[in-house]
This record gives sequence, C-alpha cells and structure tokens, in this order.
Amino acid sequence: MKIITDGRTLRAMISRGYIAEAKYGMFPQVDHNENDDWRFSYNNKNYKLKYLDGSFFPFVFEVKQ
Repeated sequence: MKIITDGRTLRAMISRGYIAEAKYGMFPQVDHNENDDWRFSYNNKNYKLKYLDGSFFPFVFEVKQ
C-alpha cells in the first residue's frame, strides 16, 4: 500500500465526496464522513482509509491488487 500525498488527487477526492478535508503535515491526513466506506474506487484504482499509530485522522492509501 502507498500513502497518497498528491494534493491534486486529494482535492479531487474531496470534490467527489470520498473524503471530507485534508489536513497537511508530513503526510496528509483526512476527515471522513460518517457514511463513508473505508474502501472506495476512484479513477480505476482502489483506495482505503487507514489509521496509523498515533494519528487522530486516517490516511488515504492506494491498494495494490
């Protein structure tokens, strides 16, 4: 799995409603909506929201199949 750090990709996911807002630090963490599924597909790629140790918000990961 790879953490998504590209701001353009994250903003496109926000505008389509997959994630709520990006909080930028070393790696962007995101808010998610209560109704969100932790997995979603965007541009023929699969993504997953996942918490890492010590994080208050999940990260967006691309899932390799």
